[in-house]
Amino acid sequence: MAADQKKKEGLTFFLKGRMEQDEVIIPGGQQSFNLLAFSTANCLVELEEDKEEIKARTPVNVFYL
Repeated sequence: MAADQKKKEGLTFFLKGRMEQDEVIIPGGQQSFNLLAFSTANCLVELEEDKEEIKARTPVNVFYL
């Protein structure tokens, strides 16, 4: 992950992302109605339910689109 991410603990989040070299960038506009993030995404990033804050450079699961 290129930057820190925060989320509600107890929920698994899947964010639209862009893998560039060995780093995932999470674009703005993650709302379900906003298709801009999907237009630049090449992967989905899983943020596990047991964490509330994920620091930059933390390994995450990536699912390529």
